[in-house]
Amino acid sequence: MTEIGTLGGSQSVGWYVDDRGQVVGQSELADGSFDMFAWRAGRIRPLGSLGGPNGLFGQAMSDRGQAVGFGSDPANDTRGFSWFRDRLTALPPLAGDVHSQAAAVNERGQVAGISVTAAGSYQPVVWDGRRVRALGTLGATYAQPYAISDRGTVVGSSGTAAGANHAFVWRRGRMTDIDLGTTGDERVATDVNKHDAVLVESSSGAFDPPREFLWRDGTATELPGLVPGGYLTAEHLNDRGEIAGSARASDGKIHAVLWRS
Repeated sequence: MTEIGTLGGSQSVGWYVDDRGQVVGQSELADGSFDMFAWRAGRIRPLGSLGGPNGLFGQAMSDRGQAVGFGSDPANDTRGFSWFRDRLTALPPLAGDVHSQAAAVNERGQVAGISVTAAGSYQPVVWDGRRVRALGTLGATYAQPYAISDRGTVVGSSGTAAGANHAFVWRRGRMTDIDLGTTGDERVATDVNKHDAVLVESSSGAFDPPREFLWRDGTATELPGLVPGGYLTAEHLNDRGEIAGSARASDGKIHAVLWRS
């Protein structure tokens, strides 16, 4: 085990590690505030600043070491950022909007996040190089992305014109409401792989446990639990179709599980 150290404070936490062994996390500074760091081969260094009073907060990192998240700019507006190979880049909102946040990144360097208006409405966007593209919503004034595949497919959750929250998949310029064949539930798409298979969670909003589905090309398959109707949660979907998560067993304890499609 290797102790990474801090940026001058007394504590730090590692969040992500890339394929080169570079660790990105957050550290306390000498003045008691916190900021993000990168560590590799025994050297710890700050990621930098967007010029505002608040430090950076990480949301995701790719296997090649591109970290994304948000911080504040000199006007104290929230700004998404991308950090790659010691270069920190602010990710602007859409024209006329005031805030942005980055939420996910793929291995091609495309970043998914949100652009926020002065009134507080927000929609998903994708930054591809210097271009920012609006993805829209399912009819409401808000939508949130959760993952972006290496093909550029974005998934998340959006409000609808009827006042519900539905999972969406955005690909090739079109946002689609993911239909699970269920009614009266709230849905969020949490992950997507390179084959456009999507992990979707459905909740009734009551005391019933959430249900987890694997959706692809219009077909939804519900993931089984260890006991009928028992609690389960799916966390990550890989390109082989394997899903990591947890489920309540017959002894009442929560066990780690792996689903294979």
